[in-house]
Amino acid sequence: MPISTSNKPRVTVLGSGVVGLTAALELAKTYDVTIVARNMPGDPPSLGWASPWAGAMWFGVDGSTPAQKKMQRASFDKFWKMAETMPESSAKRIDVFDFQNKTDISGESGLWYNFMPNFRYLEASELRLGAGSGMFYTSCVITPDTYLPWLQAQCVEAGVRFIRQEVTSLRQAAQFVPCEVIVNASGNGAKFLVDVNDETCHMVRGQVMLVKCAAPAIHISHGKHWSEYTYVLPRGDGTAIIGGIKEFDDVEPAPKEWLRKSIHERCRKLLPEYIPEKFEDLEIVRDQVGFRPEREDSVRVERELLPSGQKAVHAYGAFFIVFSCARWLIGEGLTGGGYVYSWGMAAEVARLVDASL
Repeated sequence: MPISTSNKPRVTVLGSGVVGLTAALELAKTYDVTIVARNMPGDPPSLGWASPWAGAMWFGVDGSTPAQKKMQRASFDKFWKMAETMPESSAKRIDVFDFQNKTDISGESGLWYNFMPNFRYLEASELRLGAGSGMFYTSCVITPDTYLPWLQAQCVEAGVRFIRQEVTSLRQAAQFVPCEVIVNASGNGAKFLVDVNDETCHMVRGQVMLVKCAAPAIHISHGKHWSEYTYVLPRGDGTAIIGGIKEFDDVEPAPKEWLRKSIHERCRKLLPEYIPEKFEDLEIVRDQVGFRPEREDSVRVERELLPSGQKAVHAYGAFFIVFSCARWLIGEGLTGGGYVYSWGMAAEVARLVDASL
């Protein structure tokens, strides 16, 4: 295990997904930082973490609190600048056609999309898949296979150490790498760590396909139900992620054939200019299945003094869902992700660590 000789206060970050890496990079400006994680960027494909499987497009989360909007906006601003100044990160600016189920959104104001570059409402002639309304804007897209190793390299350059270790509690992680503060960026792990045991966290299954596709813009159709949630997310490298689905209480790791066909059919209807008519003509690079770390109360970013006396800062659960009466109640557009929050969450984590010391 690497031994620190720094006189700076020590912070251990549990988790090397996009939130853990970004928080570690921010914290390294002031603290002696070590990441402890089971999975690392560059590892063989694994369902043990969510970040490598993400669509990784930036979009705001409807229904967010002012504090959540601030974190989301900070991340957008960072990715927007990175797309121009750090193209090696994989960040790219990209146009988006966003089709909504709501029949009229033109009177809404103060929402996330109102500040997006090139924002405008779509004309009726531009709507697809029976959408009631829609909007056009320019956002950012990330390629996780490139971005996560790049972010790890930035951390190493900043002095962050990496230790591969699976732990069952925050206390164990802090004992393994002694620290003044431990940051819990464990994603789905928050449900299983014995001294966190967050029962509001849920692993939500997603399935997509990475295909060869020359589409120049993102197209998203929200539909009336998650089974109708459809998108084509070009990476800007001749490929695109096509999806999608959200399956609650389902941990099947293998791609479902019926869902592959459903995704193709829906994406063909959404973007027939670039998605072939026959499934057999799709140039599939790979199928992707991942489990999103969703949380009933949305993101958790707060301090806690653990029963062991260890100071902790939690940073996980970057989605918004509602669970009630043993069935999932899905609000329209209520979703989000680690990439959407990452840079804003990292700044908030740094503030909370400062306040803990």
